[in-house]
Amino acid sequence: MLRKLFLIILSGMLLFSFAACTATEDGASDSVDEEVSAIVALVNGKEIQRSDFENVLENMKLSYQQFGLDFDSEENKEMLELMKEEALNNLIQQELLLQSALEKNYAASQDEIDHELEQIKAQFGTDEEFDMALEANHLTLDALIESIANEIMLAQYIQNEIGEPTVSEEEIIAMYEEYSESMEDLPAFEEMQFELEEELKYQKFQTSFGEFIENLKAQSTIEILL
Repeated sequence: MLRKLFLIILSGMLLFSFAACTATEDGASDSVDEEVSAIVALVNGKEIQRSDFENVLENMKLSYQQFGLDFDSEENKEMLELMKEEALNNLIQQELLLQSALEKNYAASQDEIDHELEQIKAQFGTDEEFDMALEANHLTLDALIESIANEIMLAQYIQNEIGEPTVSEEEIIAMYEEYSESMEDLPAFEEMQFELEEELKYQKFQTSFGEFIENLKAQSTIEILL
């Protein structure tokens, strides 16, 4: 249950952003300003690259463009700015979680990584189709494995540090009564009990997760360079 809740919240954070930073023969002459411009934030001294930020932002834009949103239009410029803030915040949160988990010696086992990788591969008919999917998403197998390892590690970390949210029957009844005041023809309580319990657990987990992140931020040095 907790892993499911965590993965929902994490879905916008652990995006596959692995743009390679390679030096050219002319790279040594790059100016300091150009080097700084390639970094959008520092989290306890760890750089968050502009390329990663732009990858996350582009993925967010694509998801909204499916609904016909045009980010070149004047009316959506404000929304684009909010998305930029969200993209950067997601990357900062991801880095904070990874740093804290590593400091506490969390790690995914090879068996866990292999199992998750096989689950992903099983969605494709052949190895060739899997390789084509990696290429289409600008992914390498190593980058995918790293992302899987991070996901497993963070799920374990959050499960131990936050724990499973609990919900009382009184809280479920109160939510049902709240719904009954604004909705007609509401199904019987027994029919909705499980759904309401899941919704309350999700709300509680979101609150706990947010507080946990804010605590990590308070203990960290974060510099925004965007």
